[in-house]
Amino acid sequence: MFDIPYQQAWDVYRQWSRQYGSDIIRVRAPGKNIVVLNSLEAVTDLFEKKSSIYSDRFHSTLLHDLVGFRWAVSLTGYGKRFKDSRRVLHKEFNEGTVKRYRDVEARSTHRLLFDLLRDPRGYETHIQGFAARVIMKVTYDIDLKANNDPFVSIAEEATDAFSIATASMFLVDLIPMLRFIPEWVPGAGFQRQARLWRHAASLLLNEPWESVKSRMAKGESFECVTTRLLEGVEQTDEGDEPYMQSIIAGAMGTMYGAATHTTISTLTSFFLAMVLYPEVQQKAQVELTQVLGNKQLPTFSDMDNLPYVGALVSECMRWPPIIPLAVPHRVMEDDVYKGYYIPKGTIVMGNTQSILHNEEIYPEPTRFYPERYLSDGERDPSVRDPASILFGFGRRVCPGRFMAKDIIWITIASILHVYDIHKERDVNGYEITPEISFGPGAVTD
Repeated sequence: MFDIPYQQAWDVYRQWSRQYGSDIIRVRAPGKNIVVLNSLEAVTDLFEKKSSIYSDRFHSTLLHDLVGFRWAVSLTGYGKRFKDSRRVLHKEFNEGTVKRYRDVEARSTHRLLFDLLRDPRGYETHIQGFAARVIMKVTYDIDLKANNDPFVSIAEEATDAFSIATASMFLVDLIPMLRFIPEWVPGAGFQRQARLWRHAASLLLNEPWESVKSRMAKGESFECVTTRLLEGVEQTDEGDEPYMQSIIAGAMGTMYGAATHTTISTLTSFFLAMVLYPEVQQKAQVELTQVLGNKQLPTFSDMDNLPYVGALVSECMRWPPIIPLAVPHRVMEDDVYKGYYIPKGTIVMGNTQSILHNEEIYPEPTRFYPERYLSDGERDPSVRDPASILFGFGRRVCPGRFMAKDIIWITIASILHVYDIHKERDVNGYEITPEISFGPGAVTD
């Protein structure tokens, strides 16, 4: 039990994989079997080719019972509720439909450019506000006027809880009886943390949802993903309209939290990469100037004409992966893989960091090198797109991946075309080289 890593677990699992010469690592804990998959082959074989039995979710005592994330689609067990939730999300966020949100994404990006001009040192606050602004407008038609809007902090707090708890194994998840320990007992710090996270999770789900329903009840005329879904609710066979409303509420809350934090994490990695690799920044800026000139901002119609920028965006998703350890799956039947017996109920995790830093797929993996995706100046289809790994596999692939990629591309392309990103200088005028440091959560910062 005490061999289970609680911090930077993805690095430990990768080290164990190399140490023991196996891409499959098994960890035992009281009443739990945990299997970690450290290769693309293993993840594809199980999560893709055997998705019918590997698409369930592990029941987390912390997240489900103490924090109250039962409504989150990404944590829902494989069954009717999950399938209905996925159907709702696919309707509004499939590859074709997400193009309707590009105007909102572009306008929000222009607001971000202004914020960066006004206060460049506050870039972290600006990208947090930007990420929340896009998803709140698309999902709930709520306009965020300021970067310190309460909706921004709600998303940040709730998704911090989700990312930390899914990337780390808390003791209460291994010994569920611990959930009954009062928070004043020494060692029960998880209870205090869960109470704070529970409040944030409740706000994430209910505040914007109730705002939309209240406006609809008053007869206001507006349109967003939530209104379209509510207006199109069809009665189930049992006439259970409240059930479908709960499905929509959970799906929208999931998008609000996941899209916000994923965008923030990717853009944070982008800024870090640009100050550490100025030659990459310059190459992207040259391409942007050649294609667009100096008097217009990039638009989505320019995407195919900017292959180096596209490669840079892909590298931001891989270096480092914004989701280093995938949300745990749970196998629903006994299985055997490569001679390994995997009993029903085993927790199975994909080590995204290990896969995206595999030297055979991505040589020199710790180097930020967009050229790895290009051949003769064009996208090389033989090099695996990190997004096809980062956003999950099989029936658990992220339904918001198409919108996420759009947001990240237009933002990075616009910032590069307008601004130069440099290292800060100390009081003596010397450049300060930032350290690469990432938190314990499933989404890196």
